[in-house]
Amino acid sequence: MSGAIRLISIERGYDPKKFALMPFGGGGALHAGALMKDIGLSASIVPRYPGVNSALGCIMSDLRHDEVRTLNISLEELDCKNLAKKIEEITIESKRLLIGLKHL
Repeated sequence: MSGAIRLISIERGYDPKKFALMPFGGGGALHAGALMKDIGLSASIVPRYPGVNSALGCIMSDLRHDEVRTLNISLEELDCKNLAKKIEEITIESKRLLIGLKHL
């Protein structure tokens, strides 16, 4: 977790001592102390109901759906026509899914 915080703060030139950590989610407050120590934060703001903030983030975020398939063969065995067929199948399934989500 601290790696992600470093990526968006310290590595962009921000001083963590000037910011407060706001943990969210059911277990966010449990990790706050260790994160503060690891990153060098001096304060933390723990909401009364941190799980609500996590749910709010889910409600406000864009809808996303990933289609993933594993093709477990060596590159020497790879058949480009077969691969193209599988990609086409995934594309058709994804379009069907998107059409079904139109009402959202």
